Amino acid sequence: MSERESEWERGAQAIVALNSLGAARLRARWPAKRIEYIPPGCPAWFPSRKQSRRKVVGAFGFLAPYKGFWQLLDTVREISGAELVLYSHAKTAAVASSWEEAAKGLPVRRIGEYLPAEEIARRLAAEADILVFWYSEARAISASAAIRIGLATGVPVLASRTTWFHDLEDVTYQPASLTEGVRRLLDDTELRTQLTAAAGTYCHENSWPRAAEHHLALWRQLIERN
Repeated sequence: MSERESEWERGAQAIVALNSLGAARLRARWPAKRIEYIPPGCPAWFPSRKQSRRKVVGAFGFLAPYKGFWQLLDTVREISGAELVLYSHAKTAAVASSWEEAAKGLPVRRIGEYLPAEEIARRLAAEADILVFWYSEARAISASAAIRIGLATGVPVLASRTTWFHDLEDVTYQPASLTEGVRRLLDDTELRTQLTAAAGTYCHENSWPRAAEHHLALWRQLIERN
């Protein structure tokens, strides 16, 4: 959600925001309009998790610097025994080359094949001990669909304190420091258990069918008024 109004906003009867911060901005901008906050739908896959415990950090998404993948390399360097498994398709050869050079010699495995989200979730559940989404702040208020796929793996999720993940503070661990946060989440069994349970509740309460129901209800109300 941009700081400046868009032309299409003027003619809209109602506007749906995917982020509560975006909804607040829209309500301030358009006090007479109907503004609805409907978060992105969440899958509810929760595939079988691996039984053994190691220090495998998982991540996924298109290979881009703002997603914090390069910073994760520093974390792997600093935490003894840590490994990184990354499901990340590179849109350009230059980005892929930059990553390979940066990751050289580290216990890092990148799967660059473009895979269905459910398949990535299944593989991460079988491999990773924690998942990390360490995005940089965006200019516009944004909501992440990728992190909701992460929640649906059942693997505890660590996220950066940005507007991307503002509405998921109760179901993700959002430390001030990436490396210290990873260290704690790998070691803290109680915290991991709490996060997995919270993610399960969130994904069922905000499933795709329920999100669709909210959108349909809004459309029906608008049609009835006309």
